[in-house]
Amino acid sequence: MTKERLQFHTIDLSRKKLQERFAHISPLFQKEKNLKDVKIDHRWANLRLDLLNDLYHMLIQKPAEDMLNPRTEFIIVPDDVLHYFPFEILVTKLGRDEVHYLIEE
Repeated sequence: MTKERLQFHTIDLSRKKLQERFAHISPLFQKEKNLKDVKIDHRWANLRLDLLNDLYHMLIQKPAEDMLNPRTEFIIVPDDVLHYFPFEILVTKLGRDEVHYLIEE
């Protein structure tokens, strides 16, 4: 949404598939945990940066690429399972020696 236009995009991804993607990103995002899971904290989050980058492209960059501008405010209004996801950890750039997160943009 800008002053000039309002845009909606539908992403071809079911709720179940999205939850599966979250579970692959880190054990922290698994819908169901079991007693054999290790105690998880920030040191054991096991974040899959490549999958966070893929999710960024799918949810943010691809649908809103022409509206993204580092000089303007970007607001995310999540719904359903996305409401619990920390968008700031999405990886916007993943290189051999560098990682950039959405929160840094």
